[in-house]
Amino acid sequence: MTYNGDATDSNCYSAAESMIVSIDSGSDILKKLWITAYWAEAQIQLQDFIAISSGLYIDCSGDKLFNTLSTIASSEGMSTAGGRVAGALPFEIGTC
Repeated sequence: MTYNGDATDSNCYSAAESMIVSIDSGSDILKKLWITAYWAEAQIQLQDFIAISSGLYIDCSGDKLFNTLSTIASSEGMSTAGGRVAGALPFEIGTC
């Protein structure tokens, strides 16, 4: 997702926008949950949230994000990141 005109036509942008709208409307229903008449509407909002979450995961390639994060969080990922920083430090410190 980027901040240009082409980004608004992407599936990921549409899925993220739908997620934001779903969270906003769902929070309104949660505030009224003490009224039993809203319990059915809350169930519908929950079902929509689950469906939109799966669409967001697929459209924005969530699997690639989680694979990358799990690789970085491992000990091998930390040592790789440390090695890259240590290797680049002498060359990049002058440009900072």
